[in-house]
Amino acid sequence: MAREYVQKVVSLGEVPYSEKVIYYDDFSRNFRWSTGGVGTDYRIYVFGEQFVGPCSLRMLTRSTSPAAGDYVYIAKNIPLRPSRVVSVDITFDFSSETNVDSVRFRLSRFDGSTEHRAQIEYHPPEAAWYYVDENGTAQPIPGGAQSLHHQSWHRCKFTVDFVNDEFVSLVSDSLEVDMNGLKLYTPSSTTKEALTLYVYLYNETATKVWSLIDNIQILEE
Repeated sequence: MAREYVQKVVSLGEVPYSEKVIYYDDFSRNFRWSTGGVGTDYRIYVFGEQFVGPCSLRMLTRSTSPAAGDYVYIAKNIPLRPSRVVSVDITFDFSSETNVDSVRFRLSRFDGSTEHRAQIEYHPPEAAWYYVDENGTAQPIPGGAQSLHHQSWHRCKFTVDFVNDEFVSLVSDSLEVDMNGLKLYTPSSTTKEALTLYVYLYNETATKVWSLIDNIQILEE
């Protein structure tokens, strides 16, 4: 007789009834993301400290001869749905308010000729959220000042309208920001149609830093 397979799912606060989950990862199964970074001994691995569930993902910049501007990243290709209005909901932690330059979340839609890049960044030294503007320059998000404590879990969600190439909103813990009218960066790219999520960690000083990532949801609005 066949046996029914049931997987338990932990709800993180408000359940998005009006949205469709395109992708979810709590890193409890096989890790299948692309990775990269500066140097040869940066590390990315499933880690036993978590927000909820059994584990999270830990990202560390290189240990040998660390330098300011070192980075490490993960990337994942995800199917793009017809509405093209997409949210990224992610829980994260970071090691230091002075040695971490930024934790960056980038959602890029590729269509064969253009990259439609939606990138937001949290900068601990400035205690503020930034976005990459239509010229490819990181700018402070108006109303995006927020002092997040290091070595504590934080949850952010940003929404992007790929139809009109603009941001919609950012929610980070208790902060909510209307980003309507802030345009995406749209450089030329020959990458075939894809939706790709990147998470970057950059250091500010010549010190190894880390970030924890957990419970990634990508939602169709």
